[in-house]
Amino acid sequence: MSGETLRGQLPALSRGEGGLPLSAELAGHPLRLEAVLRALPDRRLVLRVCWGERVGVLKVFLDATRAERHLAREQEGLAALTAAGLPTPERLWQGHLAGFPALLTAWVEGARGLGKDFGAASSAQLARLGELWARLHRAGLLHDDPHGDNVLFAGEALYLLDGDAVKAAADDAARRDNLARLLAQLPLPRREAQRALAEAYGTSLDEPGLAQALRAARRDRARRHAAKAFRNASDFVAEHDARHHLHLARAFDTPELRALLSDPDAAMAGGRLLKDGRTCTVARVDCGGQALVIKRYNRKSAAHAIVQSLRRGRAAISWRNAHYLRALGLPTPAPVALLERRLGPLRGTAYYITAYQPAWRPDDHFRDQGLTAGWRELEAMAALVNALGAVGLSHGDLKAGNFLVCEGGDVQLIDLDAMRLHESIPAFRRAYARDLRRFLHNWQQDPELLRAFRQKLQPALGLVGREP
Repeated sequence: MSGETLRGQLPALSRGEGGLPLSAELAGHPLRLEAVLRALPDRRLVLRVCWGERVGVLKVFLDATRAERHLAREQEGLAALTAAGLPTPERLWQGHLAGFPALLTAWVEGARGLGKDFGAASSAQLARLGELWARLHRAGLLHDDPHGDNVLFAGEALYLLDGDAVKAAADDAARRDNLARLLAQLPLPRREAQRALAEAYGTSLDEPGLAQALRAARRDRARRHAAKAFRNASDFVAEHDARHHLHLARAFDTPELRALLSDPDAAMAGGRLLKDGRTCTVARVDCGGQALVIKRYNRKSAAHAIVQSLRRGRAAISWRNAHYLRALGLPTPAPVALLERRLGPLRGTAYYITAYQPAWRPDDHFRDQGLTAGWRELEAMAALVNALGAVGLSHGDLKAGNFLVCEGGDVQLIDLDAMRLHESIPAFRRAYARDLRRFLHNWQQDPELLRAFRQKLQPALGLVGREP
């Protein structure tokens, strides 16, 4: 393939267009592009390649204005890790491919990442990661993007990736904040795993400065993840024109879903109605064998549409808040898509679409199963309510029907359009106290269940400083 042809193919691959494999030549050796590992549309492309007899990872920088700077920082960061004796894959080549700055590193056979939220990591792996992070900081370095795809495990070996994110550590506060960012990648409920990582690093989760930094890092992670959900990114698609605004998770982007999005009202009419209210309508639908839930936010009048267009709509708020929860490792049905009908700047009917989750209402579950059989679900619900408070989130309506009890005892939170991540501590305490009052009101008719929830909600009750 000619360099000019490849120059057009690489940006297309970053946007999910075109196909592989592709063949070219690099530094006198045949190069075969085999698979996309990660892509940021028109900004960055990471590929698994064969280069002569070697298997490697090729990172191509596509942004015309910043690509050279990113390559230089990538080289400097990897060089700093190597100089400090910290493990990172071998660099094989750097230069330009089809005019784009690029870097080739060795493929680590048998290695796997931990996933963006470290969800695949064992406590033993996290302890080893804590030890490595301590070595990184003792070498005077930070890694500013510590998600699980930038860490590889291969047997007993551990590798750091993404030299562009390696920076000099200014002081102890910077090292503490960087450790907090690492800990914030773990789902909030995995307290013991967080403790194992912190102790391996040589500190404690209960150290006041770290606890405060961790809360801030979690809130920052939630905001960053939610912001990505509104733009083209490796995990998301964003399409805007005068007639519609569409945001959708790439993992769900199929021809069947695109067909549904072209006429969601028809899909709802052919589905099973779950709720039919004045402000919203909810239906379960089938989409190519995948069960989905569509929540349509109904427009009340033309005047209402004009007023609502001046602020973010309820469907968009639900989409944002679902991604807050996902970033924190808190359970809610997987957000699939947000669609807003538009007439220029005016917003019309909007749709929030999630994966369908077979589940029961918790009040029905406790009535049928009893407290002893439902203890796991009680603990899961209380842990979820406590976790909201730990990061400064209020839900707005913690009635029993806004929890889903799923098979296996898991509990998910729904109806997210009133949820808020508060900046003001007094405002948070007032809103969270209302949440707790509403939640406990669900169980007024069952004194034993009410007592059990009050006992499990002591962290939440302590945050508001009084009985709600």
